Amino acid sequence: MQKKVLLAAANTGPTVTKSQLEGLGYEVYYTNDGEVAWKIYREKRIDICLLDIAIANLNAITLIRKIRHKDDHTPVILLTERDDNDEGYRGLEAGADSYIVKGTSLQEIHSRIKVFFKRNYAQSGTRKKAYKIGNSLFELPSYTITRNKTSFSLPKKEGKLLEILVLSKNRPVDRKNIIKFVWGEVDDRKQRSLEGLIYRLRIRFKKDPSLEIETVHGIGYKLLVFGGNE
Repeated sequence: MQKKVLLAAANTGPTVTKSQLEGLGYEVYYTNDGEVAWKIYREKRIDICLLDIAIANLNAITLIRKIRHKDDHTPVILLTERDDNDEGYRGLEAGADSYIVKGTSLQEIHSRIKVFFKRNYAQSGTRKKAYKIGNSLFELPSYTITRNKTSFSLPKKEGKLLEILVLSKNRPVDRKNIIKFVWGEVDDRKQRSLEGLIYRLRIRFKKDPSLEIETVHGIGYKLLVFGGNE
């Protein structure tokens, strides 16, 4: 059975088109209108949503919140205009699972979609997500790392730090955005605490050559992923 994709994208410079997704074998419902997208979502048993930040009428962030109010299962990917993390982070805060910047290749977009379709959801309704990062598997919401058949769980704050870095892997994340995501508020006094969390994560991944947490001076941090055994 074909997977159903809701593609709500602006007419100008779309990240991905309806015909491209249909060529990959998906059943695609396309609109450039947020209100129409909300109607399609409610009526069509959608499997994944791709929502452009620039859609008309009902904006993408509001649409994400409406979807999450109704259901915590359907994967949502936000399509952003800029590679500066602000739009992407707003989407993540609203409930998006990931974001993709315009200009990203169709191959990478398809890979992201397939990752979400491989998810397993707990019967309780809590979303269970697994991310392949290098030679490690990172599972939410348990913050479990599995590597070389060995598993361990991260403390909550380390887990949330790794989560936001994974969601923006290979892209810098602003310190203030990290602090807000981990502690729930922007507080400059948390800078030292953040440095401590970064230090502990670096120690945990010291023996994994496929991962590196890089300090981006004047901005924040970036999780570099060098491949691993896919």
